[in-house]
Amino acid sequence: MLLIAGLSILSSVQAQDTLQFSYEEIAVDTVIVVEDSLVADEQILVEELVVTDSAVTATPVQEPQSQEEKAPKTYCPHEIGVWLSGGVSELLYSSSFGNESLGWGGAFGVGYTWFFHKNWGVGLGAELALYQGQIRIDGLTDTYQTQDQDGHDIHYSARFDNYKEYQYLGNVNIPLNIMFQTNMRGNNKFYTSLAFKLGVPIWSQYSSKSAELTTWGYYPHVNQTLTQQQDLGYGNFKGINTKGTIPFDLSYMGQIEMGFKWHVAPGRDLYTGVYAEYAFNDVVKGAPEDRFIAYNSENPSAFLSNGVLTSEYRRYGTSSAFTDKVALLGVGIKLKLGFSVGCSELLAAERVAKEPQQEPLPEPVNPNLEIARQYAEAARAAAEQARIEAERARQERDAYLRDAEARRANFERNVVRPNRHLEMDNYNLAIVTLNPVQKSELDVYIAQLQSDENTTVRITGHTCDLGSEELNMRIGQERADLAKDYMVENGISPGRITTFSEGESSPIFPNNNAVNRKKNRRLEIEIR
Repeated sequence: MLLIAGLSILSSVQAQDTLQFSYEEIAVDTVIVVEDSLVADEQILVEELVVTDSAVTATPVQEPQSQEEKAPKTYCPHEIGVWLSGGVSELLYSSSFGNESLGWGGAFGVGYTWFFHKNWGVGLGAELALYQGQIRIDGLTDTYQTQDQDGHDIHYSARFDNYKEYQYLGNVNIPLNIMFQTNMRGNNKFYTSLAFKLGVPIWSQYSSKSAELTTWGYYPHVNQTLTQQQDLGYGNFKGINTKGTIPFDLSYMGQIEMGFKWHVAPGRDLYTGVYAEYAFNDVVKGAPEDRFIAYNSENPSAFLSNGVLTSEYRRYGTSSAFTDKVALLGVGIKLKLGFSVGCSELLAAERVAKEPQQEPLPEPVNPNLEIARQYAEAARAAAEQARIEAERARQERDAYLRDAEARRANFERNVVRPNRHLEMDNYNLAIVTLNPVQKSELDVYIAQLQSDENTTVRITGHTCDLGSEELNMRIGQERADLAKDYMVENGISPGRITTFSEGESSPIFPNNNAVNRKKNRRLEIEIR
């Protein structure tokens, strides 16, 4: 129930705020215009029937189609697809020295799918895919025995700090997949597919930036260690950048994908899905044989660096590879646009079905003046019924307002005048009126009721405890009735409004001061 400030009387103890509701009135003048319009339509109909009487011809009956004609296909078996995917697409490996992190990448591809059943299809395609790997190494020392440019044996040592390497692989993947799809709401579908992919490497690279390298060499024949001879390749070098290629091999991958197939237009579908793929084999060729940092005997000041995936280092007296098996992993989202081909008749029929359909023309009527008069008579009868209902509503409203006027006069005579000597704060206690603000608030409810003719309203009047119980019951009732009068005057059917009074019996605040008493003087309006 909505609690609203009540309609005020001109007493300070009875003044209060209000809220309102309303509903749509039947306009008699509008009904009369409609009636005239229908009569005019009748005349036009009669004239048209007279003019076209001789022009009516029979419509030939179409022969039924031969049973030997083939039933049209309900789905298009051929689809060309273009897709874009992205997410985690990395070179997956574990390292015995260093910290790996996720790589990012994706793929762009085209393909063809043949649906041998409305729910099943097989596809073949090609895509360009990028995979990435990252590793960070800090504080790695590698020591091994080699010879300098003069043929002397040396124990060469190198230490890398703040080394971060990025590895990239560009593949041409050839997927062969089988797909299952099933209908959802409308023409949309849920789909899932399994695929085998053959990956052919076409580009690879590793690179690092801003690493710090420290090298030194021990010469056993002179029992001397050189640490700061940069012309011999020994010293501390900062901002080292490396770059090279990685010998990748063919990759054999499996992929699973699932998502939704949205039918966006005849012959066009949008796939939105997620996928996961994994290469089962080691995609790097051969076993690592190169040193991570190699001594360049021909030019000692230009050291040789090799990537993590293709080199080894010496630790605890044993040479070890940086990584184990290198696989490919891809997890992400995929967007694909599918184009149906080779089924122009089916697509044309779907386009026609999606076009806005014109209203079917009425069946040809026998151009007979008697039939025309019957149509016109029916229209006239409908207009007359609407006029009668509008007149009945008007009479009901006028009768109520006459009774309301008499009721207000009786209230003035029997309640207000006998109590004119009762004054409180310079205001008469028993006068009930509507001020402009309260009327404006009631107009809001009137507009709301006009939007829904099926609602009714219940208005209950309340007072504070000043005055006798009998007087407060009559004042509360008059407040509710006065609000109803205003609504009826503005088009509300009196039969949709009921009024009650609870007088001083239902306060919402204790009647112990002027502020609380003012809050208790109120109307409660309930929309049903």
